[in-house]
Amino acid sequence: MVIFLRESLLYADEKDRQFDMAEQSNKANNSTYARGSEWRRWDLHVHTPETALENGFGTWEEFTDRLRVEKDVVAIGVTDYVSIHNYRRLLDEQQRAPLGSIVLLVPNIEFRIGPETSRGHAINIHLLIDPTSPGHCDHIDEALSRLSI
Repeated sequence: MVIFLRESLLYADEKDRQFDMAEQSNKANNSTYARGSEWRRWDLHVHTPETALENGFGTWEEFTDRLRVEKDVVAIGVTDYVSIHNYRRLLDEQQRAPLGSIVLLVPNIEFRIGPETSRGHAINIHLLIDPTSPGHCDHIDEALSRLSI
């Protein structure tokens, strides 16, 4: 057995020492996570009420009530067709009251293009935008306004 000594702390093995070093580093960096990378659930394709072509999710109140009891998913991609209107609305809801375990909302702009597949299905392209970029909503709306459809 190898024992490591750091600032008068004894470690039974290298794994214990590395875990403590990572924990100390996280504290120094104001990290929320004590052990570095950990698996978390994300759902990057979530349609909301009033989504064009996919409006089958009840009312906004019912939808946000379901999100507010969420315990596993920490990030969602708020998906709509060629728009971020519902993303903006969900951001406002999140500022009013937490959305359960969800801490990150990502704008997911969906484009349905042709020609159709051999089975008659449209081809969908998704564009996810960094939500931490300052002014990202205004930049997205400005870019979408220049599209000719």
